[in-house]
Amino acid sequence: MPAASELLEHNGIPHGGNVLMSLVNPWALSDRVICADSFFASVSAAEALKRIGLRFIGVVKTATRKYPLAYLSSRDMVNRGDRVGVEARNDDGARLLAFVWMDRDRCFFVSTASSISNGSDFVRHRWRQVDPTPDADPERVELRVPQPKAAEIYYGACGLIDQHNRHRQSTLAIETKLPTKKWDMRVNLSILSMIIVDSWMVFEQATRTNESQKDYYSLLAEELIDNTYDFRRASRRSGRDGENLSPAVTEAAAQGRSGVDIHLTPTKRMRKDKNGTLTRYRRQGRCRVCKMKTT
Repeated sequence: MPAASELLEHNGIPHGGNVLMSLVNPWALSDRVICADSFFASVSAAEALKRIGLRFIGVVKTATRKYPLAYLSSRDMVNRGDRVGVEARNDDGARLLAFVWMDRDRCFFVSTASSISNGSDFVRHRWRQVDPTPDADPERVELRVPQPKAAEIYYGACGLIDQHNRHRQSTLAIETKLPTKKWDMRVNLSILSMIIVDSWMVFEQATRTNESQKDYYSLLAEELIDNTYDFRRASRRSGRDGENLSPAVTEAAAQGRSGVDIHLTPTKRMRKDKNGTLTRYRRQGRCRVCKMKTT
């Protein structure tokens, strides 16, 4: 019986590589550099991208078929910034580079786009106990790690992925604020978080605003809650002049024109039956401000 990894392969390319091929296919023959993490990276994926006119730099972790992992792991590397590479060429002259770069741990790369020549130093700012005096405060120091050009290109692009994850997990933190054990809910919350963070990044780049992320998320929540997208306007015969409509939101400040701020908030309270036993349904009620039915 074939292994699970073999079942996920197609045309000799691991599943992550096939996903990558489908994503970048519109840019075939453009000679662009594709940077991808370990889910997509493999020697087979790099070769396949080269055949359709795309260059590739990726981190190799688990997809090690045809990759000289044993050789690169056995090289002596002591200092941060050390690197060792192996280059191979096929009959067409296409170049494939496998190298390891020493940071805090060894990082393994596969590349068809660059080299292991010196690039710009990788700069970090960390707290360090510089003063040996007892109870002395730590100091902020700058750490510089030499890195190869290929790693510089990779981290210049894939650093944005880490930034996006940090925005989603730490700043927005919907998955933390709304914990659930339901798998479908977890997936939907993660997708929603990605969409919200994407909207923030587009908004920031398009407007060059000084508004903080948390303020943006709060105002976005207000606009999503206080909207009139799914409300029907009252007819003239009703005589209520749309008293049940959610207040509109101004474009500038995202505040209710009626002067009423956000008041529709979810509740975790559960409904009780006639005997006072809690049911699995949320408690329904009407807002005391706008009289809208909410949960």
